[in-house]
Amino acid sequence: MRIVTIRDVAKNAGVSISTVSRVLNNRPDVDAETREKVQSVVKKLRYIQNPNAQNLKQRSVDFVAVVVRGRFNLFLTCIAEHMLEYGKDCLFQFFIEFIDERADEFETARRLYAERRLIGVIFLGSNPIGRERDIKQLSLPCVFAIFPSPSYHGYDVTDYRSIHPEYGTIQDSCPITTKTA
Repeated sequence: MRIVTIRDVAKNAGVSISTVSRVLNNRPDVDAETREKVQSVVKKLRYIQNPNAQNLKQRSVDFVAVVVRGRFNLFLTCIAEHMLEYGKDCLFQFFIEFIDERADEFETARRLYAERRLIGVIFLGSNPIGRERDIKQLSLPCVFAIFPSPSYHGYDVTDYRSIHPEYGTIQDSCPITTKTA
């Protein structure tokens, strides 16, 4: 089965690709007759928009990277999945990156920053103590949501500002996580 593209719709409707795009995005600058013709061809060809292609074109999505230490940690994976669910209602998307226990989470964050348009990084399962220089070099808002501790479950959620003033609290993550549509 051949995938129908926006070019196919444009060719069959006798209009330009940009006109089809304006119709698909409900832009007001398309005349009613042309809009109806394009919509008819879309329906006839059973055209389905490709969200990946649309994101590549628009690049209007901001990403918050969630770096999860421990590929097989069910606790952290569960938290990451809830973050993805929460991110569906935001103007940004969470991007989850799992690393093993020996990987350098700051190197991972730098790589992700170079690959994507990050507006922040949330670290799950990482310990910021002794890594202040690495954190400053990221030049991104960073939240250390959970890091290893000697508690019963091995992880602790606390007021990191009491450990070091630059680590912050859960409330400090609000500017990152309250950007909603």
